[in-house]
Amino acid sequence: MKIGIALAGNTTLNLRSVNVDLWIAIDGGLSLLNEFKIKPEILIGDMDSVNTMSLTKDIKIKKLNPIKDETDFSVGLEYVNKKYNNPEIIVVGFVSDNRYEHFYSNLNMLKTNMTFLDSNTVIKLLAPGSHKIRSSKKYFSIFAKDDITGLTYIGAKYPLDNYNLEKSNMLGISNEIVDETLYINFNSGLAYLFLSEEK
Repeated sequence: MKIGIALAGNTTLNLRSVNVDLWIAIDGGLSLLNEFKIKPEILIGDMDSVNTMSLTKDIKIKKLNPIKDETDFSVGLEYVNKKYNNPEIIVVGFVSDNRYEHFYSNLNMLKTNMTFLDSNTVIKLLAPGSHKIRSSKKYFSIFAKDDITGLTYIGAKYPLDNYNLEKSNMLGISNEIVDETLYINFNSGLAYLFLSEEK
C-alpha cells in the first residue's frame, strides 16, 4: 500500500503525477490537494492552516485540539501506521518559506518506509546495508542522522571508501551521480539521502 500525505508547506510538484493509492491531508495540506481536485481519504489537524472550511465538505475529519504535545503530522503518521500494514509513505509539502522549524520537525520524523518528495528534491532515510539508487536527479548529499560507520559509495564523482561519518561532519554534501546506478553501503548508523536537481 502506498499512501500520500500532504502537509501545509510549499510544492511545485504536480500531485496528479504522484503514484499513490490514496491521499491523507494534514491540516493546510488540504489546499495542496484541492489545487489538483484530489479528495483525501481523511483530513487530520487542528484546522489552524485550513484556509477555507468549505474545502472540507464531504471529507472525513479528525479534528485535533490545538493545545497538544505532538504535531498534526505525527498524529497523521500514527493514524496511517495503525490503519495500514507496513505502508510506503510519500510526503509532499514538507517545507514552507517561513516556518523552517516545521521542516526540522518533519525531517526528524522521517522513517525508512517514507520518502519526502518535491519536484527538485527527494529525501530518504537509509538504514545500514547496501542500497542501489537510480534517480533522474543529478546531485546527492549524505548526512548522518546517527553516526555512520564504513560509508562507501560507488558511481559518484567523489567516491568514498569505508569512511566513518559523524553527525557533525558535512563531508557528504553536494556530490554528483556519474553512473546509471549509485551504490551506497554502510555498516551502522542512519543516513539522510538528499537527491537534487540543482547543485
